[in-house]
Amino acid sequence: MAGYYHRLETGLLDPEPVDASVWDALSEVLRANARALAAAFQPPPPTAAPAHRRADEGFALATRRGAVAADQPDLGPDEVDRLFTGSA
Repeated sequence: MAGYYHRLETGLLDPEPVDASVWDALSEVLRANARALAAAFQPPPPTAAPAHRRADEGFALATRRGAVAADQPDLGPDEVDRLFTGSA
């Protein structure tokens, strides 16, 4: 859920399909109209950043962890996915 919220607050997630219950909860916590705040936010344009490849044990470990995660079965969308993306 934190990933969806981060993408929503930084403008990387389309706010249109976000469930009304999410907006209601955010509005209650923020004491403001969260949907209006999201609509007013304009994310900064993307900028180029240098990329580095590390050839050490940390890189190899991260690569192995990614491979293990990729081997896990796809369970499909859950309730959090539905709330933030509208997918069933």
